[in-house]
Amino acid sequence: SGFTLVSATGTGWTCAAVSQTVTCTYPGFLGLGDTASLVIDATVSATVVGSVTNTASILDGEEGPVDTDDNSSTADWERPVAGLAIAGSALCVGAAPYVDVTITGRGLPSDGPFTLTWTDADGRVVRVDTVTSTSSRLLWPGTGLTAGTVTDWPGWRRTSGGSWVADDDGLTPTLTLTLTIASATMLEPGRAAALGGGGSAWLAAATGTTLAAALVPASASVVLTYPPDSAACAGPAPSDSSGLAPSGGSGRGVLLGLLLVVVGGVLVLASRQRT
Repeated sequence: SGFTLVSATGTGWTCAAVSQTVTCTYPGFLGLGDTASLVIDATVSATVVGSVTNTASILDGEEGPVDTDDNSSTADWERPVAGLAIAGSALCVGAAPYVDVTITGRGLPSDGPFTLTWTDADGRVVRVDTVTSTSSRLLWPGTGLTAGTVTDWPGWRRTSGGSWVADDDGLTPTLTLTLTIASATMLEPGRAAALGGGGSAWLAAATGTTLAAALVPASASVVLTYPPDSAACAGPAPSDSSGLAPSGGSGRGVLLGLLLVVVGGVLVLASRQRT
């Protein structure tokens, strides 16, 4: 389903469609080396995704196949993805930073696979994920999680003494997440516009070289922002007596709090000296 016969043209040919099969009859005789041209146009519904296969077979009206070893030809066409987009937002799940990712578009492969590449501000690839769903929840790169306990945070480093210090590892405050679909193509916006379209009407009319010239690997990107310092999952909380970081709390906020305590202590001391 999803295909509708528009027209079938060719001198001497008579055609009719039943479901997805178009049968055309030529009443004349074709001798060795003779040809008879036939053009069949059909529309493809927006609900059709992935690969489209066209098969043409020649049969003798009286004797069956002309040559069973060479009486048919098959061509595959991969329907381009349209309106491809990726969106994401960071969130805290307990003390761990995650990102909820959503992929949208017409003609997406039902089960992917979808490749998600994380890059930092310098273009360095920091992680590559492969998912099979259009909705996924992923750990922010650099987050360590063992048996449900966060053991490492992006932007932080644990010293040999067990304390946490800020670390410029490039994993915060933003990362770019790029989606690629190896099994799909899309219309390149610039090329499609130059060719006079890019919308569904143009796609329905474009054929052959015109369409192929405007197709590129399917991809889209989004810039993601790490949770703010005030978030419970932004970094480690104050260390306990064992030197282990309890879950929850922002390490940056903790360092600031300690600084204020020390300053307050100095002020109190100075006040006592004056009396």
